Amino acid sequence: MASKLHVKDKGLKALLKRLEQPPVSLTVGVHEKDNEPYERGVGQEATTANIASFHEYGTEKMPARPWLGPVVQKNRDRYLDSIALVEQAFLMGKLSKNQRYMKLSLIGEKITSDVLNHIDQAKFAPLAESTIMARRNRDKGSIKILQDTGQFIQSISYEVKD
Repeated sequence: MASKLHVKDKGLKALLKRLEQPPVSLTVGVHEKDNEPYERGVGQEATTANIASFHEYGTEKMPARPWLGPVVQKNRDRYLDSIALVEQAFLMGKLSKNQRYMKLSLIGEKITSDVLNHIDQAKFAPLAESTIMARRNRDKGSIKILQDTGQFIQSISYEVKD
């Protein structure tokens, strides 16, 4: 008498299919779509991404005014835990690809909001007196640090990509 072995899938095939999905990335910052020539570039042309980098790390003539790094460092574990929960739910079949994207988008919105709140509330190195005077002499320049024309602030966003 021959015996038969019956193996139940229990979702292994579905899990393997989800694992074959292309990786998804979530980024926050100034992205290529927002990397426009900066309207207040002094001397040589600069893009919004250049301005973001100048502020984050400083230059020879300008002190660093980190707008992204401190937020990510402070909230790193919380952000990673949130992303891990989404990815785990996706791999377990509890989220569709679209639901995964939507959940990651919500996390991206939260990180972007945290960055913008940091920019609004942080105590950055003060502006040079010459910068303050130049801004006051213009029609609509703000003397708030990192908030001169609004172009930089408006360029900070998130992206979720396959």
